[in-house]
Amino acid sequence: MKKIRIVEIELPEDKTIDNYVEITALQYQDRLNLVRNAMEERELDFLVIYGDREHFANLHYVTGYDPRFEESILVIPKRGTPYLLVGNEGLGYKDVAKLPVEIVLFQTFSLMGQPRDKSDSLESVLKDTGIEKGSKIGLVGTKYFREKEFSSPQYSIDVPSFITDVVRSLAGYENVVNQTDIFMHPERGLRTFLSAEDI
Repeated sequence: MKKIRIVEIELPEDKTIDNYVEITALQYQDRLNLVRNAMEERELDFLVIYGDREHFANLHYVTGYDPRFEESILVIPKRGTPYLLVGNEGLGYKDVAKLPVEIVLFQTFSLMGQPRDKSDSLESVLKDTGIEKGSKIGLVGTKYFREKEFSSPQYSIDVPSFITDVVRSLAGYENVVNQTDIFMHPERGLRTFLSAEDI
């Protein structure tokens, strides 16, 4: 039988970086402008970007905000201030966003067991952002698809159905399409081009 021994060791060396490079608010505004250029090319009235703990990179790219333990969506209209829908914990964490956004508490994004009685319905919240019947909406999840995978890949969306269904009910099914390639396409996706600060 192996003997167990206790050995005292030194604490690891502190590797804190003093000259950490941050993406500035101005750079996030530049990213928003690039997103809006893509929206204009595709004749979109709104872009709705989904994020959760595992799938936050597109949301973070535009805002500097990641939703921690909850879901979140960013609603970008053609013009004006974007809306960031967050849960209870996200409300306390909202100040990390570098892009000026209007924060909207949507408690359904909160963890189970937390209060969910102060928010309007998602349908009501999205109507307040300006989404209406006939609005051309791009939904951004994690993946875009090709005709080899689905007969109508533009309508194949990997955003949770409790969000996708409401957006489709407001704007009309045919007006809501997958636009994840704006960020993720390997040749023209916005996230494939890195600034010196990104690197």
